[in-house]
Order: sequence, then structure tokens, then C-alpha cells
Amino acid sequence: MLMIISGAFGVFRTDLVRAIGGYRTAAIGEDFDLVTRLHRHLLEKGGDYRIDFVPDPMCWTEAPSDCAR
Repeated sequence: MLMIISGAFGVFRTDLVRAIGGYRTAAIGEDFDLVTRLHRHLLEKGGDYRIDFVPDPMCWTEAPSDCAR
């Protein structure tokens, strides 16, 4: 399973992200860190959970029209 989720495509349950303390600003790979901590939290709770995969994602994002130097 791929533990890295592109930021524009990741959707997480807010209650669970808050339960583990959210994103850690010191983490180099924030998505990997978040997913790993969510797995650990849910396994320790012993509850059933699932991770869904959507095979045809589509996402629009905006980027600056020029680079400030």
C-alpha cells in the first residue's frame, strides 16, 4: 500500500486528524507522517476502519502566474 497521498487528493476525517494532534510542522513528509499516525491510532483503538481508493480522481488547483524572487 502506498503511504504517500498527494495533498490535493487526500481527504481525511477531521475528528480523527484532531484526535492524533493534526499535522506536525516538523515532519518532512507530512502526508506519510499523518497516515502512519492514523493507522497506529486506529489499530490501538481496535475499531474497524477502512481506507478507500478512488481510481479516477480529478482535481483542480491554482498556482501563481509568476514567481516572486
